[in-house]
Amino acid sequence: MSGVIVRWTIGQTKAREFSPQALDLLDMSVKFGIFVMDGEELDVEYFICHNNLAPETLDKVKGIAGSNGVALVDVNDMLPKELRNNNVKNSWWKFSPPRLDTKKYEIIIDNDVVVWRMPKTLKDAIAKGSLVALTDGVGGYYGKFRQCIQAIDPNLCLNAGLLGLPPDIKMDPREVLKDLPNELFYSEQGFTAFKFAQYPGMKVLIPRSEVEQLNVNAVAPQDLINSYDGGHFCGCSYGHFYFWQNSYAKIVREHYNKVREGMA
Repeated sequence: MSGVIVRWTIGQTKAREFSPQALDLLDMSVKFGIFVMDGEELDVEYFICHNNLAPETLDKVKGIAGSNGVALVDVNDMLPKELRNNNVKNSWWKFSPPRLDTKKYEIIIDNDVVVWRMPKTLKDAIAKGSLVALTDGVGGYYGKFRQCIQAIDPNLCLNAGLLGLPPDIKMDPREVLKDLPNELFYSEQGFTAFKFAQYPGMKVLIPRSEVEQLNVNAVAPQDLINSYDGGHFCGCSYGHFYFWQNSYAKIVREHYNKVREGMA
């Protein structure tokens, strides 16, 4: 393994309102992601992969990428056309392309996941080259893959909001084209969980005690900063929930400014 790639995915769909929280979350996720990873003294490259963004949104994303020194990649043409449906909530775009560099350990982060300290589980996974994902607060949201996963690992509670992929695993969405899912959103998580369950190498889930899922457990803001390494602000990007802007945005940004000042 010759280095680490960290990439964020941001896109718009017609299925749900695109909330301004999405861009604030992306900016905070990128800022803290770079801060945390750079603190580990790893050889890291950073990317934002974008799809289906309105011109005014793309301009804002370009601003976030530029201010944080992150490369911007247009992935609109990199996903199989059968999986590009923009009329429904669709997260297959996180595998567009499946990998940016198959020789490197690759971390894929949803824009609504913010990590302000390096989770021990993620740190160990990078060091050992393990496959890693988040633990889901409810579990079983796997779409068409639910029964397949039940047959392999009925207790698997995987959330695909953060994935750490060693070089030897393939997460290629073209695999599902022969039996295309009718439902795209949960089936993407199911595809990810199915590949996780099948993977014969080292694999681990980041526990919610390290990165909490805030639509499941509404932790008090200061407790979240003090007791957890990060948060998954699930549902805030598309206006389904507003707990990011109402409860957490201010204190997370203040914490970022505080730790940055402490490095000066």
